[in-house]
Amino acid sequence: MVDGIPLPVPDDGPARTPANDIFARYACAKLRLRIILSPANPGGLRCPNLTGGVQMAEQARKLTESEIAEALSKLPGWSVENGKLHRQYQFKNFIEAFGFMASAALVAESMNHHPEWFNVYHKVVVDLMTHSVGAISNLDFDLARMMETLAQQPVS
Repeated sequence: MVDGIPLPVPDDGPARTPANDIFARYACAKLRLRIILSPANPGGLRCPNLTGGVQMAEQARKLTESEIAEALSKLPGWSVENGKLHRQYQFKNFIEAFGFMASAALVAESMNHHPEWFNVYHKVVVDLMTHSVGAISNLDFDLARMMETLAQQPVS
């Protein structure tokens, strides 16, 4: 159970197998997203529902250098490299790194705004750039903020 909500566990096979454990972690990630993206979320993070294939909540707008600098000042660990918003995360192990990517993938899909990323064991490297405007946009910072929130969620 997480926050009083029972997690689905396959009823075939032993009670605790690697497959069941991964399934439970995925369910936890989905639950965390539901909480993070709820209208009552005080963080003010916005994202459409997680059904996939929906339109972005707002239009992509190319940011000026000063807007990028201001937004970067509020996102420690992020920088601009090769014209893209860049961040490297390091987790305790592969499961936590992959869980973060699975959670972030649900958010990205719901925004219809997908990252360029790379994963090796406990490391996840993320680059964000909006192809439709050919530069860093407001949507890249929206997704970066969501990723920061997800990266700081403890794995249960």
